[in-house]
Amino acid sequence: YVTLATNQTITGAKDFTKLPTSSIKATNDNQFVNLATLKEQAPSLIGGLGVNQAWQNVSRAFDVTYTNNTGKPIAAKFQVNASVSGSVSFSCSEQFVVSMFQTSLSNGGVSRTYFGFGIIPPNGQYRLNTPQLSGFYPSKSIVSFMELR
Repeated sequence: YVTLATNQTITGAKDFTKLPTSSIKATNDNQFVNLATLKEQAPSLIGGLGVNQAWQNVSRAFDVTYTNNTGKPIAAKFQVNASVSGSVSFSCSEQFVVSMFQTSLSNGGVSRTYFGFGIIPPNGQYRLNTPQLSGFYPSKSIVSFMELR
């Protein structure tokens, strides 16, 4: 059997008389999570993303900061058309997951379509940022902006 009081080199299959535990609070990804750490983190996990939520078409504008005040994480997905010199970006105060890609170059590479997705934690702030518009007919438009809330 394996004892927990001493350092051991283990080869082959061994039986534990007691499950491994940690008496210290986990501070990085490579540590066991003890009950105290789990209890501290559980409120933010209960009723997480997708639980009792549905995709909603919401009205959003460029360069305006919004706050997720739902008390739960939300997901946002969007499509943007823009004729800009730089690129469109999506920012979140606490970046969980943000993914963007650009497609559909047209009119000599001036018009671009951007698609993005992000997960915003409770109380997180988020926004669509645009650079300076350029060209003969500068334009930008949010084709769709949906949130799982």
